[in-house]
Amino acid sequence: MRGVANENARVKDPVYHYQLCWQPGERPTQRQWESAAKKTIQQLGFDEHQYILGAHSDTEHFHVHVMVNRVHPETYRAHYPQFSKRSLDKTLREIEAEQGWKHSHGLYRWDERTRQAVRNTPEQMRELRDYSVESRASRRAGKLQEYADTESLEVYVKGAPADHVHDLLQGNKATWQHLHSLLRHYGLELEKSDKGGYTVHAIGTELRVRASKVFRNDFAGKANRARVAGKLGLYTPPEDPILTHEPRVEYRPRSLKRDPRDRKRGSSVRLNVCSCGRHTKHTKNKSRSCCRSSGKMAEKRCGASERNKARGESR
Repeated sequence: MRGVANENARVKDPVYHYQLCWQPGERPTQRQWESAAKKTIQQLGFDEHQYILGAHSDTEHFHVHVMVNRVHPETYRAHYPQFSKRSLDKTLREIEAEQGWKHSHGLYRWDERTRQAVRNTPEQMRELRDYSVESRASRRAGKLQEYADTESLEVYVKGAPADHVHDLLQGNKATWQHLHSLLRHYGLELEKSDKGGYTVHAIGTELRVRASKVFRNDFAGKANRARVAGKLGLYTPPEDPILTHEPRVEYRPRSLKRDPRDRKRGSSVRLNVCSCGRHTKHTKNKSRSCCRSSGKMAEKRCGASERNKARGESR
């Protein structure tokens, strides 16, 4: 490949590299990932070019590196595919349908009726971007709860509050005041922004989370919000009797497993006892030995100290 690339001295970037990634839990066979890689190479116009494939399973996503020589092995002309992102995304939807993988979000979506990859509209792309941002935020909230032993506001609201809100909105007699009263019971309140979106606020804190993220069945998307507005009517803020009601349950993040201030305390100066059991020294390190030498030398120094002490007493 290098020899072919050197035949066209004007090409400064002869290697065209990209990755094909599968979703977590999906593990294609060698025949499947080779077929998928060759299909993308052909769609990009590199079907007569040299290429190298490298499959890896050392990460959460099984992926294949595809490295193609831009320079043609016979004509020595360089190929730069136009709109490569569109071509790759459309081809990936076709591969997912052919091999039975879960469809990913992108520029194209798979239409089961026509059995073709269809370009998403700008409105659909905005919804996908919002969903992607919310998904990343949800994963971060999950990691916060897992590693810091702290229940995030998102996880708290998605529990009992979300279930009761959904049950309330399924009825025919629900009002905005009923919804405010229910959220107040859990130490929450619903706020409406100027753009029409809703935010859930934890009373007594500065923490907020989007209602479309925690009440997805009722507040996610324009269709669900329109259905809620048609059932509850125009938005009205909570009335005074609800505001004076004391919450029975409040969101309070649990403390961390370890107080970060302990690290500073651990590095403070303290009085340590030497490993010989006879000497003390102020030190910042974790070693309990004030004898600079280790092993037999440390024992020798401590023994010498004892002998000097005995000589002084005999005198």
